[in-house]
Amino acid sequence: MRFESPYQHGPAQRRLLAGLDAKPDPSVKQLLFLAAESAAQGFDGFERYAAALEAYGRKDIQRFVDWHRTIWQTVRAIPGLEAMLDDTPLATALYAIDKPYFEIGAVHPDKLLIVFTTMFNNFEISNLALLALLRPLGVSLLFLKDGSRFNYLNVIPGIGKDFESAARRIAANNARNGFREVYISGFSSSGYASLLMTMAVPCTAYLGFSIRSDISEGPDFNAGEHFTAEIRDQVPPSLHHDLAPMINRSGQAVAYRLFYGSLNALDKRHARHLAGIPNVVLEELEGCYHGTVVRRLLDGQLLADFRSLMFEA
Repeated sequence: MRFESPYQHGPAQRRLLAGLDAKPDPSVKQLLFLAAESAAQGFDGFERYAAALEAYGRKDIQRFVDWHRTIWQTVRAIPGLEAMLDDTPLATALYAIDKPYFEIGAVHPDKLLIVFTTMFNNFEISNLALLALLRPLGVSLLFLKDGSRFNYLNVIPGIGKDFESAARRIAANNARNGFREVYISGFSSSGYASLLMTMAVPCTAYLGFSIRSDISEGPDFNAGEHFTAEIRDQVPPSLHHDLAPMINRSGQAVAYRLFYGSLNALDKRHARHLAGIPNVVLEELEGCYHGTVVRRLLDGQLLADFRSLMFEA
């Protein structure tokens, strides 16, 4: 079941943004959309949209502009991103939906970071911006992508026809390529599958943001608006797990670090569900809702989080 949203990064959204940008008199709603997406992806044009919005003289719009200007400035400041935006083959590869992206690390080729991107084909910021952020670590990178509503639990595109076969292929590829250390990260809709993968392949450590930890059957099921019980029931029942006892009894000594926002009750519930497990560290971000990746980026800590994951775990 495809996930269709104007907020899903990819060729269709790029065409939509170009069309709206060309309009002589875009609506407030269209300007808000253009500004938000330009901020998360570091695109040129943000200040034009911001100026048009500020002309309305509304306090709520000004708050929106101020917040997204901070995001845009921070994303644009990621070293190398502007050059990457002009690198058409690279940008095409990162924005392609359902096509994994892989590169060998220039400094630490035997360390692999597997990033499970979200159903929006991003990691809150664009895949390209995340690549620019991570490249200075010099590690090998594998960006997985699933633009469906199933969040990697039916197919992992380009890797395997189901979760189990994909895990076997990833493990085999990791062994064949000589990756001595494997790290995994997920955010939001990719949180559950990425956590599950830490127990399906040899893994050293995990970094999660606003994750889901329990999609087991029962009256208390709640994984958010996009992964409903109806969607869950189209996923193989063998993957309907409460991950807390699985992580607790797992034979793998994986170090888990999980960020969640203090203001998002559902994210807090899923993160705290793993509280008390010896190898799980929970980090509550005060005054934050779901956007934990951007929060860590704005705090100047996101790259440090990944560096800590891969060099201090």
